Amino acid sequence: MNRTVLRAPIELGGIALPNVQTIQDQKGIVNVMRQLQLGKEIATDFRILLAQAQLDSGLVHPILEITDIDISYIEPGMIVHLHNWLEALDGSIVIENQWCPMPQRVNDESIMAKLSKLPGVKPRELQHANQCRKYMRVITIAELSSVCGRHIEPTRFNGRWRAKSRLKWVRQPAPTGPMWDTFRRLVKRAFCSRNMNRSKDHKIPLDKPLGSWYKVTRHVEYEVYRTQNILCKWPLEEGPSIYERYETVGEANYFTRQGIRHRLPHDAHPTSMSEGRDGHFHPDTQYDIIEYPQERQREMDDEEEVETSSLETLQESEEIIACSDGSYDPIEQKAAFNWRIVTPSEQGLTTGSAPVNTNPKYLNSYRAEFAGLRGVIRYMRKNGLHHKKIKLYCDGKSCVDALNSNQDFTAASLERAKSDIIQATQKIMKDFTDLTIEWIKGHQDEDDEMNIKDRPLPVRLNIQCDLAAKECLKNCIKPTKRAPPLEGAKATLYLGMNMVTSEMSEQIHFAAEAPAMMTHIQNYLRCTDEKVKEINWRIIGRAKKRLKLHESIRISKMMYGWINIGTQKRKMGQIDICPCCGNETETQHHLYTCTNGTMKQTLEDSIATAKTKLAKQ
Repeated sequence: MNRTVLRAPIELGGIALPNVQTIQDQKGIVNVMRQLQLGKEIATDFRILLAQAQLDSGLVHPILEITDIDISYIEPGMIVHLHNWLEALDGSIVIENQWCPMPQRVNDESIMAKLSKLPGVKPRELQHANQCRKYMRVITIAELSSVCGRHIEPTRFNGRWRAKSRLKWVRQPAPTGPMWDTFRRLVKRAFCSRNMNRSKDHKIPLDKPLGSWYKVTRHVEYEVYRTQNILCKWPLEEGPSIYERYETVGEANYFTRQGIRHRLPHDAHPTSMSEGRDGHFHPDTQYDIIEYPQERQREMDDEEEVETSSLETLQESEEIIACSDGSYDPIEQKAAFNWRIVTPSEQGLTTGSAPVNTNPKYLNSYRAEFAGLRGVIRYMRKNGLHHKKIKLYCDGKSCVDALNSNQDFTAASLERAKSDIIQATQKIMKDFTDLTIEWIKGHQDEDDEMNIKDRPLPVRLNIQCDLAAKECLKNCIKPTKRAPPLEGAKATLYLGMNMVTSEMSEQIHFAAEAPAMMTHIQNYLRCTDEKVKEINWRIIGRAKKRLKLHESIRISKMMYGWINIGTQKRKMGQIDICPCCGNETETQHHLYTCTNGTMKQTLEDSIATAKTKLAKQ
């Protein structure tokens, strides 16, 4: 039998017997995720190991989050294997507050990221280049180049220059002469390709000069820093944290020494300076610093479409009433939620709606309910409402009970569905001083004909949330980008565009084996990818999951032409004639058209049995 069908998920008509690599992926990734989400000693050890691998890689993006760059040039180990697994699965792990170096300037890039993309570069060359980079204690081209950002000094490649770094680098012997030659050649190819013939004694101009400095943490210590009106020179003999302070007065274009300073200004950036007459000092570069673009912060912002009549009214009120509700469509596999906040006097109405963005195959009404609760709680904290007396209502009793539970999470409990969003929401709830979450009976507008205006305020809010969530569900479209990581979940796994929130092992298996199976199906059926996707695979998966293993295997064989019939026997040199009618070659189609009386009766009995079962269901 074809190995692709043997390993493929049940949902695609496979038998779901994964190979050893997929089993290792499942156990390894699931264990890492659970320990990171638990946040105990093992998570701390893993974070330390990951930070060291991050430093060794020389990349300025988290190596488990963006996995399209090969890091085989660093020492092999658990982190490298995990990185390679995620790359093969088109996956990533986003870890909260994980250390990662940052670009220092506009146009700044990771040295190793650029070198690894050079055409024709050999793995051994990357290893030698990385050894030189680590010996120099630099990560980006801004740390290797001059302060002006236009060239690289010739002394950088002499084997004696090393940056003064605050990071703890691995102790290693000095690279050899051929290693330095390799490093210099690769750096010139990557960053100075227009000046490849410059000798070792000349400055090497950069192809793309560096721009403004970013206001970020720097691990390299420079001799001189500046702000608009202050120069700081380091070090002095008094100690490593003492700086000479130079200041300018008014519109003067020079600086004079004014004493010492124990800390750098937060908005200072590196520069160099020269001494003029009469104790006047002149910086060699203009003051030019900007904020670092916060892509991740934009990702983490609320996705709800919020409407408010008066947020100030809510902020002035001592008590707040809130309600949330979710809606789920199992046919379209979509979910959405809506929440509402008002004062007890029904002033300052604020409402928010959004679709639930996660793997649609694993969506359900509980996820929608939890997403709505988390959305309203996040909004209240973000806008300073978390110090007020708040009553929050929800018609999902299991959701209310889960959030009100004070039981600590364990590695086993994190295996349960929705544990990620529960943990993330409970972390936000710790900032509230007087938050009460209560259950309220849902859909009370369907119980009797009482006018909605005559119902209590929480009931009215619940009815309005339900209608608004359904309207949002009706209008929502398929998301074009992946959902942002859950703040407070500590770690989030993505496979493709989908956030993995439940059935982690099953989704890893699907990501590992489904691509090859989809290709096999296209070749077997001789159709396009679009046609294959039109097949209702979800129903096939549900039906096969109810069968015993031998029954499921037989269905898979029938779907992909592996039944032991005449056409299969012919391949082994045996007779391929139908043993019942003895007239035609026994193909899979012939099983349903055979003229033998017994075969006809068996087919009719099977169809009748199927009709009976379908009628009962």
